[in-house]
Amino acid sequence: ERMLLTLKGKKRIAVLTHDNPDPDSIASALGLATIYQAKLKAKVDIIYGGYIGRAENRAMIRQLKIDMLHATRVDWRDYEAIAIVDTQPGSRNHSAPLDRTIDVVVDHHPLRAETAASPFTDVGGDYGSTTTKVVEYLRSTTIPIDEALATALYYGLKSDTRDLGRESNPADFSTYRYLIDKADLPLVSEIEHPQ
Repeated sequence: ERMLLTLKGKKRIAVLTHDNPDPDSIASALGLATIYQAKLKAKVDIIYGGYIGRAENRAMIRQLKIDMLHATRVDWRDYEAIAIVDTQPGSRNHSAPLDRTIDVVVDHHPLRAETAASPFTDVGGDYGSTTTKVVEYLRSTTIPIDEALATALYYGLKSDTRDLGRESNPADFSTYRYLIDKADLPLVSEIEHPQ
């Protein structure tokens, strides 16, 4: 609710991944975009910088039909608000414009000093993935998680925690169990083993 209040009235929102985005960053951005579209009726673009190089990451975007724009192809003045996922202000691994306040920061990494200037932050907390935080937001709403979204979120969590084998907390385990019944597991296998 606090996050949505921060963005109240904003009709154009950018959700930015870190540069060279991994599945956790992509899935988290997709989850936030889904929330903003449903709850705020906003037009939301998912934006990334750098290059999507890994075949698995390209397969994820292609197979799940995730629309993403490269940061060099957008005019940041078109957006009334910017949210960043799986990164933070001052980390230098994202393509947010330096002259803009980042309105929303959602990240599972330790808090950086620069993040305090953002109106809404949900950072740290020993989570294994940012995806877990975003799924908690989704589960607190009435927004349905369809198979494609569940598959993206499941793969984001699975990938970032290496199948819950590193840096996972009880919330990650709960989220994994919640998503596994909703995700298209054969499609996850195709994404993990692209030609």
